[in-house]
Amino acid sequence: AFIMSLGTKSEFSLRVFFLIFPIISIISMYFLSKYFTSQPLLPTLLLASSPAFIISSTNIMPDLALLAFYLSSLCTFIYGLDKDDKFLLILSGFIAGLATLTKYTGFTIIPLCFFYSYLKRKSSDGLLTISISLIPPGVWYLHNLIFFKNAQLIEALCWLKPTFSSFSFNLIGTLGYVGGITIFPLLFIWLNHCSL
Repeated sequence: AFIMSLGTKSEFSLRVFFLIFPIISIISMYFLSKYFTSQPLLPTLLLASSPAFIISSTNIMPDLALLAFYLSSLCTFIYGLDKDDKFLLILSGFIAGLATLTKYTGFTIIPLCFFYSYLKRKSSDGLLTISISLIPPGVWYLHNLIFFKNAQLIEALCWLKPTFSSFSFNLIGTLGYVGGITIFPLLFIWLNHCSL
């Protein structure tokens, strides 16, 4: 909507603008890998070359935006927690809030951050990030209530009527997606092991 408000509605310009999300994802993955491994380039290349990432990185969908916000929030949270940097923790919370606005599955970043802070015995820092992460969706839902007299999340939950067939289709789709991002790295590791 922001790009369209600038007066350009071409598909090409939208695709170029959406390239920012794969770039943010790759940079965030590099710094996450750098924190946890001695060879950060390998996990970063595995992400960038996975079929699901390559296909998603060229379309105009919220999937890569969610990944970019998710990884960058997690990255700034871990570095902020490690360095006791309140600015990074607040920034992480704001980015986590953007992840939750991108797709509802972005809410999973909240318990993940809290669990990590609990393991590091810094639960109060985790609560700071979580409280900040609730501000962007809170403002959005307040906007919904003021202008539309309902909250989008509540409407979506009321619309959701899980059935066996809907659960089955979602499970098959999820397993297909997970297979797309796991088979390639496992094959890569197996081929690397066989060549040794």
